[in-house]
Amino acid sequence: MENVFRIMKNINHISCKTVIEEVIDVLNIDSEVRWHSMIEWISTALRLIGAYPQYKVEECDIEFYDYRAELPQNIVHIEDIYMYKNTDLHPYSMSNIFDKKILHPDFKIVNNILYSPTERGKIRIKGLSILLDNEGFPMIPDNPSYTQSLFWYIVSRLSLGGYTFKSKEINFIMANQMWLKYCGQARASINMPDGEEIEKLVSILRRVNPRKDTYESLFKNRNGSY
Repeated sequence: MENVFRIMKNINHISCKTVIEEVIDVLNIDSEVRWHSMIEWISTALRLIGAYPQYKVEECDIEFYDYRAELPQNIVHIEDIYMYKNTDLHPYSMSNIFDKKILHPDFKIVNNILYSPTERGKIRIKGLSILLDNEGFPMIPDNPSYTQSLFWYIVSRLSLGGYTFKSKEINFIMANQMWLKYCGQARASINMPDGEEIEKLVSILRRVNPRKDTYESLFKNRNGSY
């Protein structure tokens, strides 16, 4: 059920610059506030929301030197690892791999460095990654709950760091409450299938688990007799 839903879900994404510009414009933030900090906060907020459809399933090849290789920074979840042997790919059996923590004894990750049992070679990893725009900014789902949740998460981090807003009504407690409110909304709204997706799921479930009398009903006459 879960795998079927994951394949079917299709989400449009926008650049996180939209949220950053809104924070600066709406709250009249001074220009000395660093964009880099806001980008890091948005990446953290996306991990906290943690909804599957906000990520992109991605495969990439990594070459090993001296038993190690650096993982791409935007990879947040590794699902499978394939080892190259000549030109063939051989999968490792991977389970419960999350947040770059690999349970397979042949591999380990330390500070974003993947250690391999072989000194040199190439592997292919399949996992979930945060989408990036042409300028390298993280992309977020084009969803009002997402933009609001990220907006208030940035405001809460600014408040926690001691930033003084021009509006006296904004403080850390208020911003954190708004973040928690929209965080739950964002996770629910993006995970919940729409009407068309529900119909597809029902159709799949009917094929997997048909009615018990389906076979017999094929031989019934219109009056109910066989």
